[in-house]
Amino acid sequence: MAQNANKGQMQVTLKIDDEKIASALISAFEGGSNYWYQIESVRKPRGEQALWKYREDSGRVYPHIDYPMNPTGHLIISSLEEPEKGKFKLTRRRIEQGLQKLAESKDYGHHFRDLASDDGGDQVTGDVLLQFCLFGDVIYG
Repeated sequence: MAQNANKGQMQVTLKIDDEKIASALISAFEGGSNYWYQIESVRKPRGEQALWKYREDSGRVYPHIDYPMNPTGHLIISSLEEPEKGKFKLTRRRIEQGLQKLAESKDYGHHFRDLASDDGGDQVTGDVLLQFCLFGDVIYG
């Protein structure tokens, strides 16, 4: 059998539950990224009835998780390490883009695999995800 001289790539789509993504963000916000980030402000999503909640059973809203996971909410985040870099908006769209870049990363793709696995990753994975969402790469740590 002759080998195919025209080797290519296959693209696949993997769906990850919002809960896993939210858990990774919690790992970042409550540990993994504490050394570099600061939440400047939050924007509550419009349409209270449509609000996705991380812990629906608790009856509480967790703005730092729930707001950016909704299409019309967001967080404004700045860097404690380099305040001159300005402020960055964390939205659901930016989270989707960050996940895609993380999945394609040669250096950090293993964090995407950890996130997608049953394990879900750790604080380092959460930190890497948050940085990919905001900066498109890891710039701290």
